[in-house]
Amino acid sequence: FELERQGAKDVYAMDIYGPHHHGFEKLHKLLNSKVTFLQGSLYYLPEFFEAKTFDIIIFAGVIYHLRNPMSAVDALYKVLKPGGTLVVETAAVSDPKLDENLVPKNFKYSWIGWCDGSECNNDTTNTFIFTKDSLTSFFGSSGFTLKEMHTRGIDGMTNRLVAVFTRNNDRDTGYGDVNSDIILPAYPCPDTRASIEE
Repeated sequence: FELERQGAKDVYAMDIYGPHHHGFEKLHKLLNSKVTFLQGSLYYLPEFFEAKTFDIIIFAGVIYHLRNPMSAVDALYKVLKPGGTLVVETAAVSDPKLDENLVPKNFKYSWIGWCDGSECNNDTTNTFIFTKDSLTSFFGSSGFTLKEMHTRGIDGMTNRLVAVFTRNNDRDTGYGDVNSDIILPAYPCPDTRASIEE
């Protein structure tokens, strides 16, 4: 809504849940907004929009919930214009020794932690947790360059990161075009799961 208020021509909001779930519907009406809501999976963003559509994408509080975050970052890369801005807001670990409630058991051995069950702040929807360095590397491997990063603490333990990236013109990441044409669903559909088990 803020981007619309500041004069953006076309603004889209997207969530896997409907517009009523997080209050979009109420704010949309209250603000007499023209923002378009799309219900769908981030992994399928390139199916909703042509390549290189957006000047700016705000990706807030999402990446640590995703089971396939690299596929999501690749999807963001596809729909962002070269030189476009990607703003990422996420939880991050500043110091694994201090952030015991958030840190998965395997974190001391890696830059990116995999959260299992009730780990990562006792939220079973949290899947990954990053450090500042790992987040920068993660997005860099998909063709983004970090421009700035800000952190703030919560409860003296967890940092929230806001990182601003730009999309490179050429996707020369040193990894080839890994996953650029592969988009995996976040969760298998019931019939997909059945066919996998067969």
